[in-house]
Amino acid sequence: MKKLILLALTTLLIGCYSEQDPLKYKGCVVVYKDNVSYSLGNIHLKLSPKLREKYKADYIWIGVPKWEYDKLNIGDTIQ
Repeated sequence: MKKLILLALTTLLIGCYSEQDPLKYKGCVVVYKDNVSYSLGNIHLKLSPKLREKYKADYIWIGVPKWEYDKLNIGDTIQ
């Protein structure tokens, strides 16, 4: 029974994991960095023309982990 509860809790925690890979947004420009948790979105991106059509927006907030957050600076284009 303990194993079943542990499996359920692990699945729940992994399912709530909301970090995003910034490499998924190649060609986008970092316009703002906010020092809050990644679950709320801590990087504001100006989308590339291709992604603008996909998301139907010019800008998007994404949440990235601390080590990715430190690598990105305002004005950087994601390669």
